[in-house]
Formats: sequence, C-alpha cells, structure tokens
Amino acid sequence: MDEFLGTPAGPSHEALMPNMAPTSPASTCSGGEYVTLADIGAELRRKTTLMVTKDDLHQAPNNQHAALKLEVAGLKADFVVHETRIASVEQLTDAMEKQAKVSDTAIQRQGDLLLAMRRQLEDNRGRHNNIRIRGIPEAEGTWENVTETLTQLFCIILREDAPDHFRFERAHRALRPLSVDSVPQDIICCLHSFPLKEQIM
Repeated sequence: MDEFLGTPAGPSHEALMPNMAPTSPASTCSGGEYVTLADIGAELRRKTTLMVTKDDLHQAPNNQHAALKLEVAGLKADFVVHETRIASVEQLTDAMEKQAKVSDTAIQRQGDLLLAMRRQLEDNRGRHNNIRIRGIPEAEGTWENVTETLTQLFCIILREDAPDHFRFERAHRALRPLSVDSVPQDIICCLHSFPLKEQIM
C-alpha cells in the first residue's frame, strides 16, 4: 500500500537546486525558540508602520508652521501687553513732568514774591527808621562801639535810664572819604521800632 499511497519517487529538492542552501519551514533563534515566517512578516509590518511615510513628510511642515504660528501669536500678545504698560508709564511720566513744571513755576513765583516783599520791607525800614547823626567825634586809635554810643545818646534825648528797649537793625559810620578838615563821619543807624524813632526825632 505504501507503494501506491506514498510520495512518488522523483528528484529531491536538493537535487533540483544543488546550489541553494537547504531550507526549512522554520528556523531557531539563539534561545532555541522557533521563529516562523509569520512572525517575521508581523515584525516587518510593525517596523513598516514606524517608518516615515509620504503623508508624514507632507504633514511635517504644516505642523511646524502651526507651532511657529502659535509661538508668534503668544509673542504678539506679550508685545501688546508690554506696549500697553509702556504707554501707561509714558503717560504717567508726562503728567509728572507737567506737574513738576507747574510746581517749579509756582515755587519760582513764590520766591520772587518773597524777595520783593523782603526788599520792600528793608526799603521801608531804611526810609522810615534810618537816623543820620552828625558831629559825634570819632574814637582815635581805639575800636568804636557805635551802638553803645547811640544808646547813651538816645537815653539822654528821651530822658530814660533803661536802654534795653533800643534795638538796632544796623548802626555804623557813613562810608565816605575822610574830609580835609577832619570833620567826623556821620553815624547812620536803623531802629527796629518806628514809633521809637519818632520819639527820638
């Protein structure tokens, strides 16, 4: 029966392809496990899915463009925020500069007014309270206390013994060249109290 049901005799696979290496339906790996052609095909398909495709190459620039566009939009938003803040700071600075100019002008005006009032006050005191006294001999070779001399003189004129209320703004000899006939220089004094000056005069 084996003769009729068995595989007909014929040239073997090795005989037909003497130059080919012998093949087997499966091979073994180093661990002794069998790796079939189906496993190899599945691995190839898996690696193929990981490879970059044409669609991926076409889509890559679009993805990069979208990411770049998003970053640019964020930078624009930050720029707008900073620009708004800078504009606010500039407006505040301008307002402060204007206020400073107004304050400087007001301070200058107040200073000029105070100076004018002081000059007017000194002028009024000079014109109303000045007393010019002539004929008082000058001290020779010694320092002259004009204020003490005037105080004694005014006490004699007013017939008072208490010179404490005599307050002088200034008291000095007139600044002029010495005369040939040795006439003593006038004494000019300014009293702080105008009524007292009127009493003396």
